[in-house]
Amino acid sequence: MAAPYPMMIVADVKPSGTEGGQFASGAWRVRTLNTVSFNSISGASLSADTVTLPAGTYKISWRAPAFRVYRHQTVWRNITDSVDAIIGSSAYADNVNNGGDNSEGVGIFNIPSTKSFQLWHQSQVTYNINGLGVSSAFGLTSIYSQVFIEKLN
Repeated sequence: MAAPYPMMIVADVKPSGTEGGQFASGAWRVRTLNTVSFNSISGASLSADTVTLPAGTYKISWRAPAFRVYRHQTVWRNITDSVDAIIGSSAYADNVNNGGDNSEGVGIFNIPSTKSFQLWHQSQVTYNINGLGVSSAFGLTSIYSQVFIEKLN
């Protein structure tokens, strides 16, 4: 069945057993986006953690995991114009009790011309190795950040 709107799905995909990586606090960090699992948006592309989209109106949703970093939050950042397109949810991943949580976002935005975007994430404290997500190590690929984009017009 065809999607009702052109869409793009990108993610941070790593081999089984590979942790999400260190989450260093103190500034916005660009989340890894290294895999396009579907793309029917003409002119859309992914390169070096950056999604480029042609002019149009878009609906976006995403999730980005964090582990043991206390407070954390994401933004869908228009890096062409240096503005936040959509602000993600505030979240909390307890450091003492091995807590993990996702910061998620959803929204609609319009761009009058081609723009480039990144998923940015900030945390309260640094956590090494798997602060950006914990591997399940079940023999499947480890999927961390995921972004779903629909072009509405």
